[in-house]
Amino acid sequence: MRPTEVDTSQVALDSSSDEGVAGNATDTGLAAMDERDYATYAGQASTLLLTPAADAPELTLRSTATLREAAWFVRCRGATTVDRLGATLRAGTVVTIQGAGSLHSGNWLVWNVVHHVTVDIVTLRFTLVRNAMGPAPSGGLPGVP
Repeated sequence: MRPTEVDTSQVALDSSSDEGVAGNATDTGLAAMDERDYATYAGQASTLLLTPAADAPELTLRSTATLREAAWFVRCRGATTVDRLGATLRAGTVVTIQGAGSLHSGNWLVWNVVHHVTVDIVTLRFTLVRNAMGPAPSGGLPGVP
């Protein structure tokens, strides 16, 4: 299970204090791309105990980075052509997917894209990610009473 919060601490080597320094994180700082972010979707907390190998100021940054990585929990891979799409994709841009149901329609981040150019056609192989899902379909899941 991906973490929804990170706990980390270490002894401050540049201080004679008995207290360590903490770098805990519970928020990614990223806006959710839809109604249910990972913590909401998972329905329960999951804590990662991070072993730091950094100085005190870097602890919180490492914790937040770990949560941000875990937040991209929905992934889609595909391929198309520029002619069919009517545009080209660029990594780091947000695209809107329509017609994929209430869970998956909406905004997606283009994580990566590979353009294959030939004389006849430009093919795009891409990966899209989201840090949230839409509302659950009404009526429940197919095949589940």
